Amino acid sequence: MRAKILGDHDQNISVSDTKVHYQPSQNPSFDFGIDKLLNEQYFLFHPFPGQDLRAGGEVQVLSWLRSMAARRLRGEPWLGF
Repeated sequence: MRAKILGDHDQNISVSDTKVHYQPSQNPSFDFGIDKLLNEQYFLFHPFPGQDLRAGGEVQVLSWLRSMAARRLRGEPWLGF
């Protein structure tokens, strides 16, 4: 058995990740994901831990403000009232 030292690596590495992107409308969007889905632990120049959970989101404020300003100029309700 070889010692695990920095710069070493495992010979057979197979990793599975998953990610879901949810966008209910043009703005905002959300991301949810799991890295190393099967909780694989491996060594590639340094040890990698098991499973990672990730979450993120995005709001495009400038485009939202532009669309609200355009609605207001047309005399339409721009904040839902």
